[in-house]
Amino acid sequence: MYKSVKYIAVLIVIIMVLGALAPSVYAITGTYHFTSNEESNIQSEDKYTYRDDCFERSSFLGCSHLEILSAQVALASASWYGEEKDKYEIDYSQNSHNIVEMLNNMGFENVSTNKYYTLEKEENSAGVAVGHKTITVNNKDYTLLAVIPRSAGYKQEWAGNFTVGDGDIHEGFKSARDEILRYVNKYIKDNNIQGELKVWTTGHSRGAAIANMLGGFFAGGGIKYFGDNVSITPEDVYCYTYATPRPIKDGTDKNIELTVSANRTENEYKNDTPGEYFSYTEGGNVNVQSEVYGGIRNFLSSNDIFTLLPLETWGFTHYGNDIPSNHGKISEEAMLKELKDFSSFAYNKYKNGGDPNTFERKEFDLKTLKLVKDNGNYSAMDMSTLLNERLNGLVYKANNNTKYKEEGYQETLKSIAGIYGMSMTLFEEDFLEENSEIIKPLVYSYLAYVSERLQKEGKVENETEAVTIALEQLLTYFTGEEINSETFCFDDFITLLAKYISDNEDQPIADTVISGIVDLVPEEYKSILAALKAFDKSNSDNNEATLENSFKSFLKACYYGPDPESEAALYYNDASQVRGVLYALLYMGLGSEYPEIIPILMDNNYNLNGKGKFEDFIGVILNILKTVKDDNGYIIKKYSTLSEMGDDQLIEVIDSIFKKPLEKAESLYGTDYKNNFNKHIETLKANISKARDIVLYGLLYEDGNYSAEMDVKNLTTFIGNIDIIPLAHYNEIYLAYAKAGVNYDCGYEEHSESDSQSKDEETPENSEESKNIDSTENPVNKDSDKNNKKKSINPKTGDNITMWLGLMIFSALGVSTIIWISFKNKIKK
Repeated sequence: MYKSVKYIAVLIVIIMVLGALAPSVYAITGTYHFTSNEESNIQSEDKYTYRDDCFERSSFLGCSHLEILSAQVALASASWYGEEKDKYEIDYSQNSHNIVEMLNNMGFENVSTNKYYTLEKEENSAGVAVGHKTITVNNKDYTLLAVIPRSAGYKQEWAGNFTVGDGDIHEGFKSARDEILRYVNKYIKDNNIQGELKVWTTGHSRGAAIANMLGGFFAGGGIKYFGDNVSITPEDVYCYTYATPRPIKDGTDKNIELTVSANRTENEYKNDTPGEYFSYTEGGNVNVQSEVYGGIRNFLSSNDIFTLLPLETWGFTHYGNDIPSNHGKISEEAMLKELKDFSSFAYNKYKNGGDPNTFERKEFDLKTLKLVKDNGNYSAMDMSTLLNERLNGLVYKANNNTKYKEEGYQETLKSIAGIYGMSMTLFEEDFLEENSEIIKPLVYSYLAYVSERLQKEGKVENETEAVTIALEQLLTYFTGEEINSETFCFDDFITLLAKYISDNEDQPIADTVISGIVDLVPEEYKSILAALKAFDKSNSDNNEATLENSFKSFLKACYYGPDPESEAALYYNDASQVRGVLYALLYMGLGSEYPEIIPILMDNNYNLNGKGKFEDFIGVILNILKTVKDDNGYIIKKYSTLSEMGDDQLIEVIDSIFKKPLEKAESLYGTDYKNNFNKHIETLKANISKARDIVLYGLLYEDGNYSAEMDVKNLTTFIGNIDIIPLAHYNEIYLAYAKAGVNYDCGYEEHSESDSQSKDEETPENSEESKNIDSTENPVNKDSDKNNKKKSINPKTGDNITMWLGLMIFSALGVSTIIWISFKNKIKK
């Protein structure tokens, strides 16, 4: 019996020893801060857990803990420091506060940032924070290098997002990557880092694209850039990106991909990190699906348009594994629960804007002018469908990145992005209301789009035909009346418009249509509308009717006859006589200058019946609109096309809109900032026709025949989902998906404290024991992280306490049994 007990005791001791040899977990829980609101820079906070063992196992396995932590780090890397510190972000020195604080609190040493993190940004610059710490696996020390690109607050770096170039690598992202690599190289030398590295990089949006390229560089052989004193294996590259644009084409020449540029000597890039040109010469071609990129994970929402750019049809893609961030397996309630815990801003946006997974097409209710669900034949099933349809419009004019660059679309988008990035704090809330004059050039631009498109597709021969088709289709859509283009005359148009206005007199649509027509009438011809005031019964000597009310009353009379209470009822009996008044006014006001309108207004017997073709009338109107006169009625300019006219008016509106922001830019940030801001504005004006193409084709174009109805529905769908489209891109949304566990079925092998393994999946022989580090001595801000607690447990604390208690009990029993058996044996002897 003693012998069997002895065997049991030995077994227990073995269990005890194995338990002692099992790797312990070094984990830190704490609070980090991030700026979540791009409009007012509100600081938020969230809890994080950092674990060393996430980096002790192969990066190829993936790690759900690291997915959450990486998204949190990307949030903290935003280049803002909050409303209470600096509402307008004037003091750039505070930009890196949150990320430096977080990395320090996680135990990284010598955390530092490059100059672009704390100084003014340039088009193709990038901010980065770098820190290092020692990780021990299988008695071997590794230097874990955290390389964290800035992931928000880019200002004019936004322009670099659209510097695609005409080659196989996104030029803007590569320039940013090279600046970060120069800084990492300097950091390695300054900190005398040698031996084997592990690299952790993460980012969101622009930061994600840069991180993706950094991951590709380290995993794909770029380590040679840092010299012979450091090395790395692909399984030691931990790259987690969120909302990632596409930075490279598959098959790219590695001699181009892995070459690093020297610091730029242009004056605007004087803050580049110094570094010599590095040429990679070992050859080969990039295979983005190669196993060497197995540690790169890109979390992508199909509802996020930024993940679809640059276009796949141009050949662009990501390094590594693309992982859908919204399988549709998580409810809106679950998302709201996660968001509520850490971001009131994103929570409110999600709650009010709606779940992108339940996206629906919208259309106008033509009576109330409210957006309602589109139940027609064109209904899209989700946001992803719509976004991919819109990409077809973007490639209509530039079907490859060479054409994109050579034909001016790159410069145009760069200017728009630069303006957006630099003007976020410069506009007053009511600036659009003060610039309502933008409506007229937008109408002209839309008609120009229709004309250019239909002529290019061979559907029409000139602008007049195209505009006629557009207006006839819009009339059909709004009124529900079928129109025969062959017989449709000017009188039919006035009658149809009059009926529509009359039938919808009490609805917002009537006033909207009337106001739109009045706004489009050149000032010198508004006297024609003023002459119609006799049809408005509210008109009197003491209460002069507005142009809108006069025209609205007149149109009603064109269908039902004059109102009995109006002055016009004394002179006109029926609707046809009323319409004759309009034709007479047009004859007198336009006939001498535009004689081509006369046969439209009267027949061969001089009857003013408006039986001329509607298309001919449109030709006259276009001629009038394209003629610019001075205050004295003299012609000073005559446009040859609607495009030319609309572009000129858009330029005037741009000058008007940006006058005050430019003044504010100079007062807040100085002359250099204003000049850079103005440079983007002037570039936009110089490329205004390209901007028009980008906006209108991107929003409206559909493959197949032109449809004004589809134009309206595409536009209203964007308006109706304006909160959802950017919301789908927020880093908070990606973090909420990760926290809710939606990605745990993406090939991850979950790990806990008891099964942490090295990159070759062998249990480490001697891991560092659990630590409990006092967090009060924070070099960034000793008082800012009182809630930080560094513990040797992870969130699954309960399970692990049970395990360790069990081991302790079995070990105690084992030791006691051995002592007892030995004592008994001695007595026997």
